[in-house]
Amino acid sequence: MPPKKPAPRSDELFRSQLENMVDMEHALVKLAGLIDWSRFDAAYGRFYHEKGRPGLSTRLMAGLHLLKHMEGLSDEAVCAHWVENPYHRVPRTLAGTSAMLC
Repeated sequence: MPPKKPAPRSDELFRSQLENMVDMEHALVKLAGLIDWSRFDAAYGRFYHEKGRPGLSTRLMAGLHLLKHMEGLSDEAVCAHWVENPYHRVPRTLAGTSAMLC
């Protein structure tokens, strides 16, 4: 099933903005701005089916795969790093900007 677009949350006003916590000049943030993420949707979107569990975004999957190979991590380790490292989460959180790695 294709991934669903996240709805705006009502508590957004009270959450810390990740873009205020990270250096927007960081290499991962800059790299994320250079990637044409719509190409991943076009290339891999056809593999999503309407039936079954909703899929994860192609941006998240491609971003995690990129981080995995850049850092030489296992699948489990890249997921753990994504949770712990705010620079790995920048791309997923800054949905309104072009600087999104996953």
